[in-house]
Amino acid sequence: MALNCWLADRGIAAFILKYRLEPTPEPLDAFRCTMIQRFAVAAAGGPELSIPSSAVADAQAAIRMVRKSATDWNIVPHRVGFLGFSVGPIAGIETVVNADAETMPDLMAAIYPAMGRVAVTQNAPPLFAAIAADDPLWRSREFGLVQGWLEAGRSAELHCYRDGGHGFGMGTPQTTSAWWLDSIDRWMRSLG
Repeated sequence: MALNCWLADRGIAAFILKYRLEPTPEPLDAFRCTMIQRFAVAAAGGPELSIPSSAVADAQAAIRMVRKSATDWNIVPHRVGFLGFSVGPIAGIETVVNADAETMPDLMAAIYPAMGRVAVTQNAPPLFAAIAADDPLWRSREFGLVQGWLEAGRSAELHCYRDGGHGFGMGTPQTTSAWWLDSIDRWMRSLG
């Protein structure tokens, strides 16, 4: 089952954000080498992966659009969340850090995100974070992302599953990461 179907079964409308990235260098082998190097540096504890400012602008525009069209789409405008996987939460977190009243999501869910510390404001939305302890890209073994939320006095929930690796999606069968959907479902219900 796809995530958008899982959400729809719970009465949650889902929109897929396609955000702009850096142009892919030519030839394709050069791009492949660049990406391997970036992920190797991140996996070795180097600087976290970054995302272009255009991706953050696209996320902000999407939140504005959903809120502006909420009545037409039968959506509650103050219940707009951001859910991202892997590099996707970077766009969401940067959106939170740089948000104004129109672009601040009402909740932030980061699934196998970069765990580097961020400084968030006191109006940051509740955070749900899920990661697998055996994620090869999470070398620091620190929870800086969640700590940043807590230091700002904001609500944060963290689930660190024993296994599932990086990219466990809807949950890797036969691993504890398969339970993250149950956890986020309960978390969203607790927020109303």
